[in-house]
Amino acid sequence: MKTLLTILVISFSLILNSCSNKDDSSESLGYAPETLIGKSLNLSLGPNSIAWALSFFSNGVISMIPSDTSWKIEDTYYIYRKTSENRAELTIEYTIRIIDKMVAHCYEVELLFTSESEGTYKGYDEWESDGKEDSNSLNGNFVVGTGGTQNPEDIMSDESEELYVYLGSANIFPNRASLSISYTNPDKYQTADSYLTAGICYGKSPHPTISDKTTSQKMIDTYYRTVNLSELEPGTVYYLRPYTMNNNKVTYYKETSIETVGKNIKLNLERLNGNTIRLSYSINKSSTYNVTLNVVKMVTPDAIEAAYQLKDFGYKTKGDFETATYTYSGSWGQYDYFSLHAIEKKRI
Repeated sequence: MKTLLTILVISFSLILNSCSNKDDSSESLGYAPETLIGKSLNLSLGPNSIAWALSFFSNGVISMIPSDTSWKIEDTYYIYRKTSENRAELTIEYTIRIIDKMVAHCYEVELLFTSESEGTYKGYDEWESDGKEDSNSLNGNFVVGTGGTQNPEDIMSDESEELYVYLGSANIFPNRASLSISYTNPDKYQTADSYLTAGICYGKSPHPTISDKTTSQKMIDTYYRTVNLSELEPGTVYYLRPYTMNNNKVTYYKETSIETVGKNIKLNLERLNGNTIRLSYSINKSSTYNVTLNVVKMVTPDAIEAAYQLKDFGYKTKGDFETATYTYSGSWGQYDYFSLHAIEKKRI
C-alpha cells in the first residue's frame, strides 16, 4: 500500500509544481521547510479544535496524539514533499482502534504556509473499515513547532541510573495478565505544574512503543498499582515496557517479557463433585513462580464480592510438576469460581 501511495504522491506533486510556478513571485518568502523531521504539527478543524498533535521523525516514523486519547493508533507512516516556496504535500497513513473497531485512514493534504509557524491545509481522508470504503474532505489550520520532540523508537531510559517506573510481579492467566507497576519517586511528579501519567506498551516483538498496544495511562498517585492486560494469546511471549508521558513527551523504561499460560506454563482446574476440585500445573520455563489456588466470590456474573486464597503451593521453578485435589469447605455460590494463578516473581 505504501508503494502505491508513493507513486500517487509523486504524480500529484508534479501537477502542483506545474501550476504553482505561475505565482512563485507571491511565494518568494519560502516559509515551507524542506523537511518536517524534528518538528511538530498541530492540525485544527476550527479556531479552538485540535484534531491531531503530530511529531515527525526519519524513515516515515510519526507520533500521533489524537484529541480523544482513548483511541489506539497503529501502523503510522508519512510522506512529506515541499512543492513550492510556501506549499507542501503531506500523506499520512494510520489505523485507529476504537474498542473492537478498526479503521484504516490515509490523509492526502496540501499545506499552505502563511508564515514559518502556521498556515492552512486542505485535502481528503480516505478510510476503510469492515470492507467499506469512503472519503471525506479536509480543511483547517495548522501550527508548526520545533524542538522538544523525540522519536518514540529512540527514547530509551534503560541505561538511566534513575529508574522511576518499573514492573513487579506478573500474575499470569491463559489469556490475560495482571501486573504490578511501581514508582521509585512518585512525589517527583506531583507538583502543581508537573505531573506524570504512566502505562505499559506491549507486543509480540521486542522494544514495543506507544504505536503498539498500550494500557490506559494512569496518573501516579500511589507506590503500587495493578495494571491488567487482556486479549492475550495463550502460550505466547509478550514484550512489555513501562512508559510515561509528560507534556506530550514519551519516555520508555526497562523492558521485560512474559509468557502466557498454554505452552511452557500449564495450569488446569477440573471440578470433580460438590466442592472438590482437581488441579494440576507444570512449569517448563527458567523462572520463579508463586503458584496459588484462589476462590472468587461473585454477587452477579459481573460483580466481584471478594477473592480469597485457599492454598499457597509456594515458589516453583522449572521442572516442578504437581497434581492434587482440594475440597472447599465454604459455601458455593451460583457465580463463584476457582482460579489457579502463577505469579512470576522476577523484577520486570
